[in-house]
Amino acid sequence: MSLMKWKGQIFTLGALMTLVACSPPSHELDRSPNLSRTIDAVTVERDTEATVATPTEIYLSLHNHKASGSPVFRADKVEGLQLQWLSPTRLLIRAQAARVFLRESSCRVTDSSFDVGVKYEIAHPIP
Repeated sequence: MSLMKWKGQIFTLGALMTLVACSPPSHELDRSPNLSRTIDAVTVERDTEATVATPTEIYLSLHNHKASGSPVFRADKVEGLQLQWLSPTRLLIRAQAARVFLRESSCRVTDSSFDVGVKYEIAHPIP
């Protein structure tokens, strides 16, 4: 293998390691199964290790599987968060207050054929 190929592979590996190392750790706060226990709404908190508010994210995953993919909800300054399944494929996310950055109205659950609709009720949105 030529020296240029080795340098390119080392650079790529270094870049990937940097991305992984810079990804903030998270921990699961809560897991709410749907009515048929096929899908979980998983509440995750990101550890930013900074002087900013801690973001809260909600993921949809297969029951008892690790939260992965993209979140359906991301906010900080969240107060009074409640998750309620209205049906096996319809989730209601409620909060007394939150500064919302991301909210998806529907989502396909990772590694499944389930499409879930998401409804939101934020009593006091924070700008």
